[in-house]
Amino acid sequence: LRAVALAIGEVMVNRKLFKQTTDVFFLTWEETESLLAGQTMMPHVLSETAELRRTEWEACHSLSPPGLIQLPEGHYWSDSPAPLPVEPATDSLIGTGVSGGTITGRAVVLSDPDQMKEVAENDILVTQQTDPGWGPILFLVKGLVMERGGMLSHGAILAREYGIPTVVAIPEVTRKLTTGMQIRVDGDRGVVEILEE
Repeated sequence: LRAVALAIGEVMVNRKLFKQTTDVFFLTWEETESLLAGQTMMPHVLSETAELRRTEWEACHSLSPPGLIQLPEGHYWSDSPAPLPVEPATDSLIGTGVSGGTITGRAVVLSDPDQMKEVAENDILVTQQTDPGWGPILFLVKGLVMERGGMLSHGAILAREYGIPTVVAIPEVTRKLTTGMQIRVDGDRGVVEILEE
């Protein structure tokens, strides 16, 4: 795909529309298509747009992002509109919601996927972290809670694929919850509530 884009950029340089072949990467596909088809009333405007976007990209590219962006306590980053704030109950565990939805059910605390026989259909899996070996178990459960992980962790990605409400990054959750507890997992707010012990 990159080779095709660069070939298009070369055509634009030959037509004197671009200064460099890589300018093609700073236009949208629709803008590039209209330039190629000769449908742009003022092609020099798109050429200037590409140059402007390149300048902005170079300015941003030279910045060094911080290693950590820390939000005030109790605030969590989300790319979706924030839900109405709800004070978590005292028997709630706060983490990071990585797959939306709310589900209530029996917690089953596992440390190894070989313990799969302990999982009943519709349980909520509580574990430290997951890897590909946990895949078959995630087909059975209706919720997931993990001590570690983030938006791009293995469990979070599979949970979103399977539509399983999931909360991660709750320190020592495998010690705080025990198999058989009734819990509610709120993947939108990043909260796990203990309903019955």
